[in-house]
Amino acid sequence: MVKLSKYIAALLVLLLFSVSKGYPQKSECGAGYIEKNIVKDFGAKGDGITNDHAAFELAADYFNKRGGCGKLIIPFGLYKVGRQVVDTPRRFMNGADLLFFKNVTNLTVEGIPNKQGQSPLIKYADGLYYGSFYYDKQRFGIPKCTPASRNYDVKFAATIGGAISINSSSTVKIKHIELDGNMDNCIIGGAWGDVGRQLFHVGIYTNQGRDIELVDINVHHFALDGVENAGANKLRFENVVSSYNGRQGFSWVDGDTLTAINCKFNHTGRLYIYSAPSAGVDIEPERKKDISYAQFTNCEFAYNRGCGLLMAVGANTVRNMNFANCTFIGMYNWSAWIPGVDIHFSDCSFYGNVVHTVPNKMVQKVKDITSFKRCYFSDIYNGVVTRKPGGYFFPLNSEKIILDDCTMKIYNRGFFWHSSGCGPTDSLTSEIRNSVIYAANQNEWQASVTGIKITNTKLFTLPGKLNLACPKDYTNFERTSYTPEKMLAAFPESVSSLKLADTVSYFVCKEEKVLVKGSTGLKRRPSPEKYLMFYEDSNCVIANRTKNSITGTLYVYNDKQQLVATRKAITIKANYTKGVSLVLSTGKYVAKFVQKQITLASGHLIIP
Repeated sequence: MVKLSKYIAALLVLLLFSVSKGYPQKSECGAGYIEKNIVKDFGAKGDGITNDHAAFELAADYFNKRGGCGKLIIPFGLYKVGRQVVDTPRRFMNGADLLFFKNVTNLTVEGIPNKQGQSPLIKYADGLYYGSFYYDKQRFGIPKCTPASRNYDVKFAATIGGAISINSSSTVKIKHIELDGNMDNCIIGGAWGDVGRQLFHVGIYTNQGRDIELVDINVHHFALDGVENAGANKLRFENVVSSYNGRQGFSWVDGDTLTAINCKFNHTGRLYIYSAPSAGVDIEPERKKDISYAQFTNCEFAYNRGCGLLMAVGANTVRNMNFANCTFIGMYNWSAWIPGVDIHFSDCSFYGNVVHTVPNKMVQKVKDITSFKRCYFSDIYNGVVTRKPGGYFFPLNSEKIILDDCTMKIYNRGFFWHSSGCGPTDSLTSEIRNSVIYAANQNEWQASVTGIKITNTKLFTLPGKLNLACPKDYTNFERTSYTPEKMLAAFPESVSSLKLADTVSYFVCKEEKVLVKGSTGLKRRPSPEKYLMFYEDSNCVIANRTKNSITGTLYVYNDKQQLVATRKAITIKANYTKGVSLVLSTGKYVAKFVQKQITLASGHLIIP
């Protein structure tokens, strides 16, 4: 009897151990559910001066070891982060991830906003390296950017890492946090990868797992993506703003089922560097299967260097996605590129060209056809004419579309091109119905509407070229000629005479020395945190983290690159921090600590 009791007890212990290794819910965690504070429990300062990267790594390690079951609280503050190590000889410099979670469940990371509703800010430090670099022996190993247009050698690569990475995990929620990748103040190297700089620096990365929720997140100025999903299922975004990132606001390369509410994916590729495709949202199946199901509601895709919404399909496609009350603003490129299957828009607004709908060969039933219901289309936004990436607002070749109860006001390009030939119509034929169209381009091709049914639709045009080759397919289709004055009055926006200007200046590596094999052979390699600089209480503070004292000169320049202050013969002992008194007026400055023409430390000073 005793032996049997021991056997049962051992079996119960084994069962409990097995459950702990699974995916426990909050109720299953019981007393094991715990709350931790990044400041009180892991030593972060949140003062904007101390580098808190190690504290976040400790927190991630803690929750990884226990499998989640808890909440990480981030009090309001400014958390300076960023840690890079020289990974000799494999990689020039490797960035450490900040919060890397793996195999966790029932975990919440929650920021505590201040009384004004501002979320805590996690910001990467100035002076981190990103891109491809080589070493110059004549400059004592000072890194130089590589001018090669395509470089695949990891020996030259410098990454920064990801801020929040969620891997093979479930029931994870991230709330009330701002993430700043600080690309404007990084040290930029040359290109790496097939286009741009394909090196890891992402705000929030999800890979495998399910039930991931992002709420009240502001993520910006990351070199690659604000948010990337590489395989997690059942995601929910609410009040997520992803802007001014280099490659995408949101990249979706694998996984199914997304609900996005009140989100903005704007200004991608509108910072110091960019990498193609620079879309607001890029849905691009890369893992040998289709990406399926999404519901976007009250979302915005605006001012991106690339497309607002891009479905980059190939061997696999994008399926079953719905967009309601969304706005697409393609000032610099197409507002949408959407060749998926079963894609539908309702009550949406499009400013700028829309290209590609579902290919004819992919349509098996009516719901497969790309449809727009009660949508508005224009090539004018706030009085400015959008860029013209093609001669027609809707250029469709062997593709299908349904426009129902829509309004189209096109100012300086053709409004429609549909290339299917005339022939018998059926339920799978493209349609324009119950719509109103204004075509203001004069003496040019306005449309070719072959192989499409048109019903209860009114077209108002200036004199131009219009191909109506299939009149038997038209029912109650009225065409009315307008004078230029009457046509202009029909547009709600006053069209500005100013041309659209792209004022963003992008970094270009112009080093004279070209990338050559073997140029990483130098033994002396720099450390990104050997010398640090920041500004505090009217002092420019310089930290010497080496074992030797250093002597140099401090130079301060204003935003016009004019020298405004100099402090000579500054000596800083080994492992010592010294403050240099500076009296500066309000503005932005750059400070450099120089020893024998070599800049050991630099920093951006902002005087409020």
